[in-house]
Parts: sequence; structure tokens; C-alpha cells
Amino acid sequence: MENEIETVKFPESLEIIGRFAFSNNVITEVVLPKGVKELYKNAFSNNPLSKVVIHNSETFIEENPFYEDIYMELPGEITFFGHDPSTAKDLANAYESYTFYPISALEKNS
Repeated sequence: MENEIETVKFPESLEIIGRFAFSNNVITEVVLPKGVKELYKNAFSNNPLSKVVIHNSETFIEENPFYEDIYMELPGEITFFGHDPSTAKDLANAYESYTFYPISALEKNS
């Protein structure tokens, strides 16, 4: 790992997360606020992610921002929470090791 960022709290005003913005860290959970409109390839690659929450159902997602290994392009096991339908659900359904739950499941456990 190049960096040692463990947690990130994003402001509601954040709109874009660029390529490799948080790659090579030790982040295990990502919660993207409704303001995030664009999420780019490898933004969170090489992190031991287990949970991703995407609050905006229309966020543009370029390829897979969550690759576990950018060289082998193997995604790890990640649980996604988002709206149904949404780009988050589309991404989760594209990979066998990803699981998707509606965001309402999070709200019930709060």
C-alpha cells in the first residue's frame, strides 16, 4: 500500500471523484453522498473495501472504480447499497463477487 488512509468523509457538495483519487489505501467502507455525480475508473482501487453506499441513483460510474487489483482487474467481495434501479445496482450485478441491497435496507438497520 502506498498510502494509509483508513476512512474518508465526503462533503455533500462533492460532485466528482477522479481516477485513482483514493487508490492504494486501506479504506474498508465508502459512503458517497447524493451530490456525487461522477465516479471514475480506479477511484478506490487497491483498497480492502467491503461496503459501498451510493446515495445518488444517477451517478455516472466509469467502468469499475473499485477494482481490488488494478493490474489483474479482479474485484474483491463488496456489498453495495443504492437505489433500485441505479448505476450502483448495475455495477454490482456486473460482478459475481459483488452483492447489492436497496438503500432502504441500511435505513432499517439505523
